[in-house]
Amino acid sequence: MKTIKVIGLIASGSGVAGIMFLLHKGTPLLSFQNVGSPVYYPAGLGYVYYILVFGVGLVLLALYNEAS
Repeated sequence: MKTIKVIGLIASGSGVAGIMFLLHKGTPLLSFQNVGSPVYYPAGLGYVYYILVFGVGLVLLALYNEAS
């Protein structure tokens, strides 16, 4: 069970770090200029990916807390 806690901490930490990196880089959350351009889709997918990683980390930590 300790492995789940470690994986949850790493996942939630890397999710927060990824979001902070994208914000620091100046990646737009949503941009309504050039919506048809494929340049903006990877930026949005990056945010979705890191939010999902953060969420999975929180779920793993919640499961660990329930089990212990």
